[in-house]
Amino acid sequence: MRIISLRYYADPTYEGVKKSIDSVEAISFDPYTHGYYKVSGRVGDAFKEGMKLK
Repeated sequence: MRIISLRYYADPTYEGVKKSIDSVEAISFDPYTHGYYKVSGRVGDAFKEGMKLK
């Protein structure tokens, strides 16, 4: 997978408001199936998921 384009449009009405990555509506393109897929939701916690594998 590679990132071809990334755009962020700032909204001046939200100046000073903390933003969350969960509010991003990202999509991914699969060149093999020629499909777009929605990327959403948190999938794990950093530094904790690896401990479950031990």
